[in-house]
Amino acid sequence: MKLNQKIDRIRNQHTNIFRVLLTVVAGILILWINPTQVSFKYEFYIGSPWQNEDLLSPFDFAILKTNAELDNEKNNVRKSIVPIYYRDREKEKKSIELFESLWEHEWPEIAKDSSCLFFGDDIKQDALREIKEVYDIGIISIDDVKGRPANNEYIFLKDDKNGEDRLVSDFLNLKESLSEFQINLTDTVHTDPLKLFNLISQIIEYNILFDESKTDLLLNEELKNISPFKGKIEKGTMIIQRGEVVTPMKNQELLSLKEQYESKAGANLDVWLLVFGEAIFLLIIFSLSFRYIVRYNKEIIMNPSGWSFILFFYVLAVLMFKLGVYDNHFNQFLFPILIIPIIIKAFFDIRLALVIHIMTVFLVSGLVPNPYEFITIQILAGFIVLFSLGEMRKRAQFFITAIIIFLSYSIIYLSFAVLQAGSLAKIDWMQFAWLFGNGLLSLLAFPLIYLFERMFGFLSDMTLIEMTDMNSRLLRLLAEKAPGTFQHSMQVANLAEEAIRAVGGNELLVRVGALYHDIGKAKNPMYFIENQTSGMNPHNELSYTESASIIIQHVIDGIDMARKSKIPEPIIDFIRTHHGTTRVEYFYRNYKKEHPDEIIDESVFTYPGPKPYSKETAVLMMADGVEAATRSIKKYDKESIENLVEAMIDNSIKSGQFENANITFLDIKRIKKIFKKMLLNIYHVRIEYPK
Repeated sequence: MKLNQKIDRIRNQHTNIFRVLLTVVAGILILWINPTQVSFKYEFYIGSPWQNEDLLSPFDFAILKTNAELDNEKNNVRKSIVPIYYRDREKEKKSIELFESLWEHEWPEIAKDSSCLFFGDDIKQDALREIKEVYDIGIISIDDVKGRPANNEYIFLKDDKNGEDRLVSDFLNLKESLSEFQINLTDTVHTDPLKLFNLISQIIEYNILFDESKTDLLLNEELKNISPFKGKIEKGTMIIQRGEVVTPMKNQELLSLKEQYESKAGANLDVWLLVFGEAIFLLIIFSLSFRYIVRYNKEIIMNPSGWSFILFFYVLAVLMFKLGVYDNHFNQFLFPILIIPIIIKAFFDIRLALVIHIMTVFLVSGLVPNPYEFITIQILAGFIVLFSLGEMRKRAQFFITAIIIFLSYSIIYLSFAVLQAGSLAKIDWMQFAWLFGNGLLSLLAFPLIYLFERMFGFLSDMTLIEMTDMNSRLLRLLAEKAPGTFQHSMQVANLAEEAIRAVGGNELLVRVGALYHDIGKAKNPMYFIENQTSGMNPHNELSYTESASIIIQHVIDGIDMARKSKIPEPIIDFIRTHHGTTRVEYFYRNYKKEHPDEIIDESVFTYPGPKPYSKETAVLMMADGVEAATRSIKKYDKESIENLVEAMIDNSIKSGQFENANITFLDIKRIKKIFKKMLLNIYHVRIEYPK
């Protein structure tokens, strides 16, 4: 028995077990993606005072050259390198063979108008001698940018096994070689020199060619010999004192210490200790996120894939920035981290988007240089963008958001850059190109929202707007089959939307939920009083239990119809919960009157539920009950409407219908006030003025 109880307990906790396993998997993935390294504990910026204690060198270390210094040295090496060329003997041979072949074909034509047909062999030998002499001098190809000598003077000519430095002026270019032929061929008196020149010009080619692979090999060897260091600081030397301004030279010394400190510490680190530290950090991030969601966005946890939605973004963000660490061609500000809060806001509220954004920024900050600057810029930009975003109901908002992202980043980065550099001339303006790319990449949020809707079953505002289309199949069916119910649903939508606006919630979601909450009545419309126009009530021919069953069935039918039409689950929840676990009071009381001594099975007259679990579903339940009950009032005046609103909502409270919803008594008080005001306007009740 005890074993069975334990099994049942585990079975009942399967959802929580799944969440824990999912969290562990996400944590392992992040730990695997993240590097295990020791971090330098100080942050510093050029132009800012050193805020920490006096810093002495903990060991001997070399001062690294700046990137500008290294680039300058590399450029000097590239300029000084002598390009390697080679003489292509094979090309010379093929060129001469081609000339001989063309000669056999063209000579009869060349000699046709000449009286020296018998001197053909002599002319051919003269031409071949001229070709060989030009090739011996060399026709150099320097049209290729890579092969152009840096000093425009010397090349290294590798000829067979030997090689020597040669002046470029020692060789001919193609134009000069053809001119040489033209001049020398004028001495050939036995035939037309122009025809012979045209023949030679067809076969002449470069024979001194650039050897790119060997030149690059030589260049790389020279670049490898460039030392990355320019000096040394001995152990115990004062590097910087508290309050001292970080100059460019001091900044380079600190960067050198940071790199070599992390390298030395990394060689002796206890990997498992680092993993333990990172695991604790992850546990804090995950715990805070989960606690916030449980307290303020419980609907995420109720969704089977809800928690995985958040974990997916954490893993995605770490992976994205990790790839950036591996590829130095990408700047940290190119990666569109703001896509994550934008997507979350599309499904939930701005508070959750901000919390997840902050947690994500902290999570990836260890993967970027200057974490303090990164965290500050990203969090401030996130606040600006999310507060400027508004409701995402139009496609144009995504383009506006991209512009806001670029401007937000640019303004915040510019303020940082001015504070650090102290001069506009020293600002790295290339950063703004990366920020512009970030803004463009943020446009990916639009297709990703659609993708995540399908993956995780959440709803965006754009999808909800599409569902309010009165020409949609289910709403059109409801209007045709049950026009009274359709009008009731429209009135409930207006009441619920106005109420949720006052107490805070998703107005669009509650409106769509109200429009679809009674679609099950389209199956048996005449059993519901709002659709009975002929005066005939089919319930008169049924028992009270049968009538109650048909009335309750509209919830089951509605869920079935919605699922067949692929209505999203969050909307189906409104169908499922709009009566909670209340009773069909009219038939229950009549049955009780006829069977006063019978023990009644109340489940026969009770809706299956569940009870409303969110503020939106609770508001819809109130609006539905109040709107339906108002239609039965015989006399519409201020007192009767106010009494009805109070009684209907108070009865729901007493029966515990709102105990699972995150709604307060203050919210309910505001909702009652709004319902009274709107119903008085709907039924045109005028307040009586004292005489």
